[in-house]
Amino acid sequence: MSTIRRVARTVVGRDRWVWRTLASPRLRWSAFHDPADLLVYALLLSLPRVRFIQIGSNDGRTNDPLWSFRNYPHWRGVLVEPDPAAYAHLVRNYRGRGDRFVPVNAAIGEVSGSIPFHHLARDDRAGGHWSQLGSLDRALVERHAEMAGAPGEPVVSTRVRSLSFDDLCRELQIGEFDLLHVDAEGSDAVVLAQVELRTRKPAVVVYEHVHLTPEERAACRRRLLEGGYRVVSAVMDTMAVEEVSLRRLRRLRTAWDLVSG
Repeated sequence: MSTIRRVARTVVGRDRWVWRTLASPRLRWSAFHDPADLLVYALLLSLPRVRFIQIGSNDGRTNDPLWSFRNYPHWRGVLVEPDPAAYAHLVRNYRGRGDRFVPVNAAIGEVSGSIPFHHLARDDRAGGHWSQLGSLDRALVERHAEMAGAPGEPVVSTRVRSLSFDDLCRELQIGEFDLLHVDAEGSDAVVLAQVELRTRKPAVVVYEHVHLTPEERAACRRRLLEGGYRVVSAVMDTMAVEEVSLRRLRRLRTAWDLVSG
């Protein structure tokens, strides 16, 4: 038995949907190339309904760790993306799935209103690699362009709608939710600082730390630990699981032991 199948059997048992997913090489890679995916799978199989909030959804598909789980009927959530071009692809990719997924064209900022969003001036950027390089931080976009082999690529600034995290939840009548995934290209600390972890209590939190300063990384980690979470960092992302959920959900505990060990 392959390593992936041994790990999957330990976490998800004999769930038929998971094994159909593992039968496809493309989906198998998508579902298990990142340790956070094991936590999401375990959460899916532990709860009768999983509600997520994703900040920085891009097109919903390209390098997206949540895309593989879209066909679970009890998987539902809010997908937030500020870039109008990427948002159009996000809506298209999730079309025809009823009311389980709610796309929101906005950035999550400290206050509601409008805010400059910076991206490369490329006609082919929407719905692919180039659209992932947009950010509220213009200097970060310029560094992205250089690392992506396009130094000197023009950067365009577009004013987009901005919502605080509380206003997002108020607007969509969101109470508690089970998973928070943040991939905000350098704004992850701003988002996480607004989430009342003790009252919202998401079982799993995943955010990208690679663009954060050492001070921001330390502040995010401290906030999670004080909120009652266990925390582990991988190369790009930090993952956290709430202590109460860890004790209550056996499969999530098994997945966490694999991820953190």
